[in-house]
Amino acid sequence: MNGLGTAAADVAPAMVDVRGRATQVLRKGTGDPVLYLHSATGETWWNDFDEALVGAGFDVIHPAHPGYDASEGLADIDDVHDLAFHTLDLLDALGLERLAVVGSSMGGWLAAELAVYAPERVTHLVLVDAAGIGSPNVDMWAVPPPELG
Repeated sequence: MNGLGTAAADVAPAMVDVRGRATQVLRKGTGDPVLYLHSATGETWWNDFDEALVGAGFDVIHPAHPGYDASEGLADIDDVHDLAFHTLDLLDALGLERLAVVGSSMGGWLAAELAVYAPERVTHLVLVDAAGIGSPNVDMWAVPPPELG
């Protein structure tokens, strides 16, 4: 395992309809659900971190944000707030009411926004080097995140 892009043959992407837009989701495991939100560099593949969470007994949900891999809907996303509401719609489509949320960089910012908009749905919040928080003068959306990587 290389730590970044462990190819797990048994974790095939599924496409989930989110308000008429396809969202790519990787999912594996049983137990309490954990949502992993990737950074703007787009680590949309199943990785060692995901596998460690599965090994710890969690149901890991790893979506690709709109514009990444096969996920559609980037034209509908103007800022992190739109992305947060898209993600809440994804949770609805997956039938997930309450879960832990882990976010890295831009995904950390998104995770924090989810906790603000829907605190009743977030059981635990882990922010890994969250971007955007506390930096209101930085426009991370000047370049669409998929083009940053």
